[in-house]
Amino acid sequence: KEGWRDAIAKMYPNGQLGVEAYQFMVLTGLAAPLYSRAVPDHEVGGVISFYSPQSGGGKTTAQRMALSVYGDPSAFHVAPNSTMLAKIQIMGMANSFPTYIDEITTSNARALTDFVYNATQGKGKDRMTEGGAALMDNHTSWRSFTLTSAKGSQTST
Repeated sequence: KEGWRDAIAKMYPNGQLGVEAYQFMVLTGLAAPLYSRAVPDHEVGGVISFYSPQSGGGKTTAQRMALSVYGDPSAFHVAPNSTMLAKIQIMGMANSFPTYIDEITTSNARALTDFVYNATQGKGKDRMTEGGAALMDNHTSWRSFTLTSAKGSQTST
């Protein structure tokens, strides 16, 4: 616990203006398992979007630092151009661990809308069995959030 506090304080010193968002991003990684326990009897997801127009400001570093708490941060990375089903599967596998999408605004507006809607549901889309007679069992769920970053505030079309 002290090691993480010291690392965060060195990278983002308390009292230095403009580092609060980076500190928050890193601390979300530590808080994710607590969040998952606060919503016990149903699936709940969320999206925390981190925006700054500057390149090289540390958005990706803060995300990767947040996820390094759980080991290899790349295991929780979702590529922005992944299909919706792939994004849902990765969030489901991560379950109570956060996932992240770097430079999310490389996706088009429709894909972003679908992603935010699905990510906040905390579970994959319900589907019918072949022939449409019944619902399939849906075991893909999560109780965490996805950390996104972007340089632009608008998506491409």
